[in-house]
Amino acid sequence: MKKLIIHIGVHKTGTTSFQRLLRANQKHMIENNVRPIFELDRNRARRFNLFDLSHLHLRACLKTGARLRGQISELQEHEKATFEDSFAKAVNTHPEDTLIASAEVFCFMREETEKEKLSAFFAKLDRKVEILLVLRDLTSWKQSWENQLQKDPKVAPLLNSFPEEERINADWYYDTESILNFWQDLGKVHKFQYEDHDDICEPLVNFLGFTMQELRDVERLNKRKNLDAPTDIQSR
Repeated sequence: MKKLIIHIGVHKTGTTSFQRLLRANQKHMIENNVRPIFELDRNRARRFNLFDLSHLHLRACLKTGARLRGQISELQEHEKATFEDSFAKAVNTHPEDTLIASAEVFCFMREETEKEKLSAFFAKLDRKVEILLVLRDLTSWKQSWENQLQKDPKVAPLLNSFPEEERINADWYYDTESILNFWQDLGKVHKFQYEDHDDICEPLVNFLGFTMQELRDVERLNKRKNLDAPTDIQSR
């Protein structure tokens, strides 16, 4: 059966670097029966972080940075259905055996209603779902995430004014067991620990059937040694 692989990484686990690899190597991957899925942003540019699709299935009450910055247009239910149907139809035109879709926002999902929405969406694609989940050391994860949020003037002043269940820096976000429990009901989960690899992108592309040597590499957006320094430029 054909596959849909969902890539999820919590903060600072190389998510953006992996998405940049998908962009840079899209042609080579398609030629080898693996298609990276992208969206179009407001400027009609390709975006390999599935920002809109992931927010579409995310509970509306959660105050993500994108929502607080006004980067997400909240859709009516019929508009969501139209968007989802159009996306599914476009994806179903692809003949490749493997599709790979990536979004950090997926790691915010916890609730049964979100699971039901995703399950219904995946059913439209008629593919076996597998998940690549990248986790990291809890202390480093908390530190880098708080540093990131404090640097955003449109997010930091507002976050702590919301109830815990609406905040993306509350304790529930760091509960790895709840992440695993959520995704295990949707497909087989392949778990990777960020600290176990010199380059986390390598085991991910290996899982897709490629080696780093055959792919066009991209500049990494951060280095391990200064990953959590508050003065660093923060990226996923």
